[in-house]
Amino acid sequence: MPTTWRGSKAVSRHASPRGRSPVRSERGRLPTPTIGDGWWRRDTRPLSTDPSEESRARTLLQDARNRQRDAREREERAARLELDRDKLNREQCAEMKRILQSKRQRLETMTPGERSDFERFEATWRGRCSP
Repeated sequence: MPTTWRGSKAVSRHASPRGRSPVRSERGRLPTPTIGDGWWRRDTRPLSTDPSEESRARTLLQDARNRQRDAREREERAARLELDRDKLNREQCAEMKRILQSKRQRLETMTPGERSDFERFEATWRGRCSP
């Protein structure tokens, strides 16, 4: 490699003043920095790409990502609703059980109408909460 002298330093004629010259791609341009798969790499795409095709491809990709996100959000929302329903049902059953226990203590002093109300309430509790 031919050398020249700059001041008191020997420097390659092909080197840039800052040090090594950057490596160039096959097309003679500097390579586009790529970080991960999500970045565009213009040097790897063909030169004859139609901009409308590129735009359509980006739109299709974005639509697919939107559909996946929407489906995931629907599933998460459904799971949250199911958990909320279960929690509400447990709370209602606990309250019904508390009411039944307090009414059982007064069972002997109840009128026949109150007793039939108690029996219906207890049947409802058994059907809904299955002790």
